[in-house]
Amino acid sequence: MNNVYIAYGLWFFLGWLGAHRLYLGKFISGFLMMGLWFLGSATFVFLVGWFFWAIWGIWWIIDVFLVGKIVDENLQKTKLKDELKIRDKADDLRELYELFERGEISKAELEARKEILFRS
Repeated sequence: MNNVYIAYGLWFFLGWLGAHRLYLGKFISGFLMMGLWFLGSATFVFLVGWFFWAIWGIWWIIDVFLVGKIVDENLQKTKLKDELKIRDKADDLRELYELFERGEISKAELEARKEILFRS
């Protein structure tokens, strides 16, 4: 689960590595950001590197506004996944109980399957 304070800390201290984007699960853009920084560092003597650093710098500043939004989106995705897991377990439990009511499984089998269901 993402923490907004950690994300902004990574943005501020390790933004040149794209660490905040990597932390937030944005791997491609994180590595691109890192690549821009290193490409700029390798070619700054030839003045081309300043162009790469400028692109990186604009992107880094824009990320100030995007980091909080990305953290919120990731938290919403996590919450939705958790809700779907709970809903799936509720449906499975309902099906088990219906099997028990119809007499297709015994009480012991119902309890065993419930235990297996709630372990995962």
